[in-house]
Amino acid sequence: MKSLAPIMMVFMLLFNACDNKSSESPVESQTPPSSTGANGVWNRYGSAYGYNTDVQVGGISGESANRVYMCEQPGSPTAGLYKGMLQADKKTITWDAAHRLPDYIIQMEGNDRMRFYIPAASTFAGTYQRGSWTGVCSGGGSNNGQATFWTRSDQGCGNIGVTINGTTKHITSYYSGGNPGCSASGCANFDLAPGTYTFAAKCDGYSWSGSIVVTANGCS
Repeated sequence: MKSLAPIMMVFMLLFNACDNKSSESPVESQTPPSSTGANGVWNRYGSAYGYNTDVQVGGISGESANRVYMCEQPGSPTAGLYKGMLQADKKTITWDAAHRLPDYIIQMEGNDRMRFYIPAASTFAGTYQRGSWTGVCSGGGSNNGQATFWTRSDQGCGNIGVTINGTTKHITSYYSGGNPGCSASGCANFDLAPGTYTFAAKCDGYSWSGSIVVTANGCS
């Protein structure tokens, strides 16, 4: 028998996020308009359940320009840090697979208000206004930071193994165009509690060592 836990988690997140009143329920034919000016930090307000949520669209240090972070603050049963990507249409947020969340559609209301529409549930999830990032997340997500090691060119020495705290990850490809951001494919990616770590890296004929600082919810 397959586990129902992932399905239950999705519906728990949807239930806790949906603060819409009956007057806000979309009709079946409604199509949320394209978003403009969604970049920046947003705070949920007027939650019927009293839950606080921060959302940052773009502008995240060390991440790609279309990265999205959602911080469900303590008090919510689904508290935690959730990460996603803003797609090319500039309105669809696809969350990282680990979170098992459906796509969100950004609906702007002027320049300082927005809502999320969830097509999979045919409902809205919260109302947001521009604000500031608190980063106080716990529970379903994590306050860990990301550490990514990458190379700009092929060193000609095979895969590069990077070791931190006895765990080794491998760099298997290179990015000639520059920093690919955290969690990029082909990089040595680590999920670590905030702190300073020493690392050792090596491949056939080469070795490197040093330290790296990991910050809460950050990308190093």
